Amino acid sequence: MKRISFHLLALLFVLSLSLTGCSSTGNAVITKLNDADVKIKSIAICPFQEARMEDVQVKGATPSIYPALFKLETNDIDPACVITKMFEDKLLISRKWNVVSPIKTGNAFRKTTNGSIDANMQNVVKKLGQQLGVDAVLIGYLYRWQERQGVWYSVKHPASVAFEVHLYSVANGTVIWKGLFNQTQKSLTENILNIGYFVKKGGQWIAIEELVDDGIDEMIEEMP
Repeated sequence: MKRISFHLLALLFVLSLSLTGCSSTGNAVITKLNDADVKIKSIAICPFQEARMEDVQVKGATPSIYPALFKLETNDIDPACVITKMFEDKLLISRKWNVVSPIKTGNAFRKTTNGSIDANMQNVVKKLGQQLGVDAVLIGYLYRWQERQGVWYSVKHPASVAFEVHLYSVANGTVIWKGLFNQTQKSLTENILNIGYFVKKGGQWIAIEELVDDGIDEMIEEMP
């Protein structure tokens, strides 16, 4: 069982004030590809789908992992539905882009592919852009979702999440930007360099939704 030492936390808080660059987790890995500097004004967001990281990252955008059959129902429990809603809300709050909802995008994707996993992704993205009137299509993959086991001051297992988003340009149907967030909250004894983040969270073991929230914020900050 991992518990927080409040005396240690107080000491480390003072130490954290003297450190720079500790206000952000900085855990999102961003990859800018061709045309990543193009200004995107509108985005159609597809519902996240659960996938294996090796399938997406090793195989790349192959037909076997195309989200031809999305979960379009709203569900407050299903992790893929939860992270989809969180990402959509963040995009809307940012007011940086005009956003087409996951349900509308998912339905359009189904019609475009006819439910086939053999559809050509480049052509699908172009057709989606024409139908929905957007500059880009965002597709998300959820690799891991592990709830915190315990309470804010003591956990058996901390919250842990991994997800990735691919931003496709409608102009040419290719991926122009990727973001990966793979994070498990660690104690100060496990990672002293994480002191700023731990103190920022009030020295608490956070729920998975808060961890996801931080990852989405980092990604949106860097999106074109």
